[in-house]
Amino acid sequence: MENALAPTDERIMSPLLSYCSMLSIKPSTQGWMEPGNFNSSLSAMIWVVQLLIFHHCAREAQQGRGKTLTLLQQYCDRILQQTVETPMGEILRWRLLLFHVSKNTVGDHEAAWDEEEQVLTYEDTELHMHQVATLISSEFRQCYRLLYDDLFLCSKKLHRMHSWVFRDGADVDTVGWNFTKHRDNARLLEGSECALLNHIQRSGHLCHLFLTNDRRSPIGLSWRDTTLAGYESTVQEFLKRLAVLIHVSGGQPVRESEFCSMTWRNTQRRRSITLRHDRIMIHVKYHKGQQQTGRYKENIRFLAHPIGELLLDYLVYVMPLRQIFLRYQKPTALASPFLWESQGKVWTESQLSQYLEEASCRAGIPRLHISNWRQMTVAIVKTKFASHISCFEATGDDEDAEEMEETITTMTKQRNHETQTVNRAYANQAGASFGNVWDGLIRMNLRASILWQDFWGVETILKAGKRGRESETVGRRPLTKRIAMGIYRPRKPWASEELLLAARKLYNNPGLAWRSPEQEKAMTTIMSWTEQVVVVLPTGAGKSLLFMMPPTLADAGITVLVVPLVALRGDLLRRLRDLSIDHLEWSPGERREANLVLVTAEAASSKDFLKYARSLIAQQKLDRIVVDECHLTVTGAHYRQSVVDMTRIRSLRTQFVYLTATLPPSVQDESIERNHLLRPTSIRASSNRPNLFYMVRKAQVGRGSLLEQAAAEAQDAWERSGFFDAWRDKIILYVRTRDEAKELAGILGCAMYTARSRSTAEKGQIIARWMKSPAEPFLAATSAFAEGFDCPRVRLVINVNEPDSLVLFAQKAGRVGRDGERAYSLVLLPLGWEAVASAANGEVERLISARQDVSPSKL
Repeated sequence: MENALAPTDERIMSPLLSYCSMLSIKPSTQGWMEPGNFNSSLSAMIWVVQLLIFHHCAREAQQGRGKTLTLLQQYCDRILQQTVETPMGEILRWRLLLFHVSKNTVGDHEAAWDEEEQVLTYEDTELHMHQVATLISSEFRQCYRLLYDDLFLCSKKLHRMHSWVFRDGADVDTVGWNFTKHRDNARLLEGSECALLNHIQRSGHLCHLFLTNDRRSPIGLSWRDTTLAGYESTVQEFLKRLAVLIHVSGGQPVRESEFCSMTWRNTQRRRSITLRHDRIMIHVKYHKGQQQTGRYKENIRFLAHPIGELLLDYLVYVMPLRQIFLRYQKPTALASPFLWESQGKVWTESQLSQYLEEASCRAGIPRLHISNWRQMTVAIVKTKFASHISCFEATGDDEDAEEMEETITTMTKQRNHETQTVNRAYANQAGASFGNVWDGLIRMNLRASILWQDFWGVETILKAGKRGRESETVGRRPLTKRIAMGIYRPRKPWASEELLLAARKLYNNPGLAWRSPEQEKAMTTIMSWTEQVVVVLPTGAGKSLLFMMPPTLADAGITVLVVPLVALRGDLLRRLRDLSIDHLEWSPGERREANLVLVTAEAASSKDFLKYARSLIAQQKLDRIVVDECHLTVTGAHYRQSVVDMTRIRSLRTQFVYLTATLPPSVQDESIERNHLLRPTSIRASSNRPNLFYMVRKAQVGRGSLLEQAAAEAQDAWERSGFFDAWRDKIILYVRTRDEAKELAGILGCAMYTARSRSTAEKGQIIARWMKSPAEPFLAATSAFAEGFDCPRVRLVINVNEPDSLVLFAQKAGRVGRDGERAYSLVLLPLGWEAVASAANGEVERLISARQDVSPSKL
């Protein structure tokens, strides 16, 4: 107080003025602060001094030194006048001068449009116009589900409320009053206050959920605290999304302080939410500048019908139940009159901005917050509305143009800024001119709100988003770019020529071509965003390209690859590194993201991974889930529980692609059923591999055991055939059991690979060492090494004993000749082997009998 009363001659010594002078310097550049921003600091300083003066006068009055109002008048005359020579008088003069200066200063907030005026860039945010409709649609769907499924407790008997059937007494000032108290609405609202309570009482399940035994209660029951807390948490989630809907779709955005001040029933002041013109009208007051003008500014907007109906149903049904719960917890408490509150406390100003950011992430659009959205909406109005109308040049004969001009100016008025301030202080577009805004009446604000909502197509996209009508109406409006309920995020389909160019770039091979028509069709089908795709391509036909290329394309989201095999995983990581594809191996607790995320079959069904995937879907980042070696959901179901549990991922809403080389038509229906697919698009190529020659023979008498003869076959072929390149080529010998693999490895002096070959890392080391070492041409393995492994230089595979099944035989044979060069598959049968009458063995026998045109001697 003493400093505020100091004479101006001492202003150089005034700490108050010195502090204000410091605020005029930008810390980042050491230059002058913009006049408007510096004025905001001065306004805050004046507000604080006003509070201090009031506090001082109140204390003086308590001590009997005068009346509060008289003392306030005296101090204001001495301190808070532009004509007095005090530090505060100096600050007030600075502020007045800066008001004049700022009116002639253009701010540095710049917005840029693309050539077609469909993409607006402000600072580091690039917003496509259709993404606003996407945001509105996304939040509406979630609001709808939270209200009618969760907060309504799945009740199907509550009729929906519509604003045009109710009457409201907008001028009634009675405390606690709102439209539900109007006598003409009594019949329409009969029973609504207890509707949800009655629903709980009629349902045994809900009674068990909401009530618990309580001996202290007169009726022996009380509300269950955990359930009430869960219900209230859902209320807050609903309000967060409703707030974003109203803030974005209602019109030009107001400040957070005015937004959070909305009331749904009268207090000492009249409520903010009323019913006018068959819609919900929101009326808030804008206090900034009230000190200078002596009055509040009125800000009015109207809600689109679908959003208004959500709010009506919440107020009519949910608020009475919340009041019941609140009375149980605090017997004398009343529900807050403020719409945006939690536990009786009004939201802070930062919360709405936070919820807008979260909504942007859920909708998969650039991150919006209060600041950049306010700036962008100014640019949108200037470009999309004002620049197309000769504002305030209408002649007396052009009444329609004049009415439209008034509507546009009213729209800018919803910002609580004069047009001159909007044009100079907010995002500017070169050449735009807009001015002479005047305060609109209720009808003008109604037209402004409708014009704003029609621009985004709010009524149409929200009607399309209601439950049960998504598939019928989605996509009719050009602004609606998203499939209803977030099944997947559609984009422009890629042409085959574009995809081939991308593949050539990925492999740095200008001459690369599709390996088959089926590979080309599979790639174009996946990139046309077909929801369920099953692809059966033979070994070496380019299945890997189907999941490696999409994450590298422009505007790519995240591809999740379920890798069911350790052998495949280690080899795949090597190839991803060679191609410089951004990837990561997912593990429990992982929250990072990459273009390609690898997850094991065991982890894919875990709660932690499903939570991770749902988070990606909520942010519209997940493009697809690819399941490699998908036949394992059938062939591996009897011995590997993880591939059975893996089908839980089908609960996720995204594109699914299933890849395999060995899915016989006879088991395809079973695979579709196990994976819960519905009429998937299937692409199948012939499994014939012209470069691969099959051989079958029986062991010979007197040449040792079957394992010894297999070892001799491998050594003889390697050393005497002249077919192998000793520096690069490899031979795999498959046996049935781990003990046989150990014995065979001992005979050949080579490594062995089984399902129990130490840890995952050590298995990878076994493979890497075998592939790199010319001194180790042989590998003894069980069927654990039969799938997914890619070594192009395997020239011979020897199956020691009869294959267990046709699928497994094809998988083992699939390890050989993957580079397209000539290769061999030999089945070495025991001496006394005879065919048995089983379908699987019969198929194997017919297959190998048909290809006995090549004998072992030809190696």
